Amino acid sequence: MASIDRLSSLPDGVICHILSFLPTKRRVATSVLGKRWRFLWVHVPCLHFNFSGYKFRKKGTQASDIINRVIFRHKAKIMDTLTLNRVKYNEYQLETWITTAMDRSIRNLYLELSFDTFPRYLYNCKTIVHLKLENKRASLSAVKNVSLPSLKKLYVHNLVCENDDALPRFLSGCTSLNELNMAFLFEKDEDFVGCINISSPTIKMLQIAFNNSHHFEYRMIINAPALRYLQVEDYDLECITIPITIISLVEADISLKHYRFSNLETNYNSTVVKFLHSLSYVKCLKISGRIFDEPTIRTCKINSRVGSPFSVSTYLGRRGILRTEPISSLNTRTFFDHQGLLEFDTPVKASAAS
Repeated sequence: MASIDRLSSLPDGVICHILSFLPTKRRVATSVLGKRWRFLWVHVPCLHFNFSGYKFRKKGTQASDIINRVIFRHKAKIMDTLTLNRVKYNEYQLETWITTAMDRSIRNLYLELSFDTFPRYLYNCKTIVHLKLENKRASLSAVKNVSLPSLKKLYVHNLVCENDDALPRFLSGCTSLNELNMAFLFEKDEDFVGCINISSPTIKMLQIAFNNSHHFEYRMIINAPALRYLQVEDYDLECITIPITIISLVEADISLKHYRFSNLETNYNSTVVKFLHSLSYVKCLKISGRIFDEPTIRTCKINSRVGSPFSVSTYLGRRGILRTEPISSLNTRTFFDHQGLLEFDTPVKASAAS
């Protein structure tokens, strides 16, 4: 029985949409299927280049040569997505590829490269919606004119702020930003001890991580009144300030470094308690840590210095820190419990706001 080619009977637009789910290499390979297929791939609005572990058959061939040929043959008027992963390049080549994508109204740009500085030509792009930079180091400088009006999702790995003004100026140009995921890099030879200021009226999801931060005393201010989800990983809460109570907050996931929780009782005015006060309307609170000094905590119990346990929910409710009644979920956990001090107390309830 002869096979029926139903795929070729589809409109070009539908075939291009199907091809967009294939890696660029396989997409280009479809050009040998027939005369109609020869140039269909050049109209697919997505380009993905991943050369991790790739070996070229011809000696002297470089990934940049292939990218140049594909991009300059590409005919789609609007480029939906461009992905560059593990590519060797020079600065001129990278700028050419990205500016070409910007000229075609790029919407999603994913870069996993080895550049050291946040590319300045990315500070002004009217169409980009999702930007992901996963690199060894991304130094952000204070640029006066930043215009990313369509940007809704931003992920930056190993970010280094050159000064206090760098991040606020950048975020001021992201007027539609909803999701912000930043992993900050702290370098051994870095002398700058400043303030990381995350201020945005539009951010709803904020995820923050810190790499190699234990030797540095950075401060952070979070001013995001529309925030609904907050995740802080591996950082001292004593260094974080939230100047407002976030009424819209639904969930907070806090991963602490070394901290003695008995300080919550003895030092009620501490920065940590003030930080918790700013989360007073949260519905789901998760607290975790790598190593806690005694007292050790896990699920809804804190053991004090003298060994008498007190309930997390009772403490936070008594101090008026939690205002949700009842709180949907409070989950505290630790990876180390050397003395078997973990205790449980459920369900968790918080006192109503006074």
